[in-house]
Amino acid sequence: SPTAGTPMSGMTPSVTMRRRNSISMHAHAAIGARDYHAVSSGSAGGGQQHGESQGRRGSLVMITSMMLDRTEPLSFAGYMILAHGLLNSITSVLKELFDLCIAILVVTYVALRIPGKLSSAHDTAEIVGNRLSNIDWASRQNTLSTKVEAFFSAMTDLEDLLASEDNLNRLCNVVLILSVVRLIKCTSMHPRLALLEGTITKAWDDLWHAALLIVLLMLCFGSVGTWRFGGERPDFATFEVSLQTLFTMTFGEFPDEWTESRDMQAFTVFYFLVVFLLVQNFLLAVIVEAYMGVLKDNEDLETEQEFWTDIFTSVRAHWMAWRHGWPTPYKLGSVLDEWKARNSVGFSDLLRTGMFKSREAVSSFVYFYSDYSFLKPIPYDEYGPELRDDKEKLAHDLEIRLAKAMNINVPTLKEQALECEEEVRARR
Repeated sequence: SPTAGTPMSGMTPSVTMRRRNSISMHAHAAIGARDYHAVSSGSAGGGQQHGESQGRRGSLVMITSMMLDRTEPLSFAGYMILAHGLLNSITSVLKELFDLCIAILVVTYVALRIPGKLSSAHDTAEIVGNRLSNIDWASRQNTLSTKVEAFFSAMTDLEDLLASEDNLNRLCNVVLILSVVRLIKCTSMHPRLALLEGTITKAWDDLWHAALLIVLLMLCFGSVGTWRFGGERPDFATFEVSLQTLFTMTFGEFPDEWTESRDMQAFTVFYFLVVFLLVQNFLLAVIVEAYMGVLKDNEDLETEQEFWTDIFTSVRAHWMAWRHGWPTPYKLGSVLDEWKARNSVGFSDLLRTGMFKSREAVSSFVYFYSDYSFLKPIPYDEYGPELRDDKEKLAHDLEIRLAKAMNINVPTLKEQALECEEEVRARR
């Protein structure tokens, strides 16, 4: 369907906007479907022109809504370029462009499919019901060559109509496959759902080389199988058929009657040892290692929460932002990102930004995000952040004692800040 692969709700405002636009797109798609059925009923009852006009309006509404649904990814890509630079944001921009390409394909398919559906019944009836049926084969007024020419002309137009339908089906197949890829990509919006996307990303380099090795071995075994058994067995008759047979053997399926020939036995056993037992297990080991790395990253991620909890807090945060007049996360984040030397941000710091409507808005903002344990300020002593692990504390104390015993000055945070300020002033 044109709406396949619509992004799910997540933690960012762009995700919420996509979800809202996707709901609108579903509604307009339902309107287009309703108008299409109106065309069918209108044609059956004699109101074909009125039904076609309704169908065209419905298709235009649906196409317009789908294009509006893709304006937000473009604005997000523009923000990434302006905020982080083109080179640093090239991956994000490419992802959004991939999203846009899918939208263009969907719109192209819908723009071609709906008019074709509306006119297919009339075109088919014109070819079959009029042109072919009106050929009077028993008449002597027209020559046989004229009748044959009219017949083959109508059949050519009918084949062109079927070929156009087949091309649209192929385009639809491409759109649906890309929509599945887009759906997998959209799962990266939440760490608990990004297991597949994260695993593929982590293991991509190893998977690429493993795939290259598998293709190389398949080509070699396919060439040997076609050369040796092509004249004896139908499952190795051609190189393409040999590759299909080897593909099924990769998943543990033995060829039929493979024990009748010594050469076939040796070929099958050798292929299973190399590809099925060794290479396939190497591939599984790469995937498992990447999957364990994704799980480790999720465990180390302090902001990670359960999916439905994130959905609830995201909706609540957007409602609170609309109610109290908070700035958008992108605008506030761009300001906070410039405060490199700040260890924490409080009420007065947020108020001085001038991005909040009132003091009450700042209070509600601080109160809302103070519930998150990972946002609480880190306690500092004169030498840096206080260490919570006993082993780290012991190592830190030993370093300070050794430095004092060797008459080495251990700079405090204030001294480090002054030294950095002098370096910056000297560079200027």
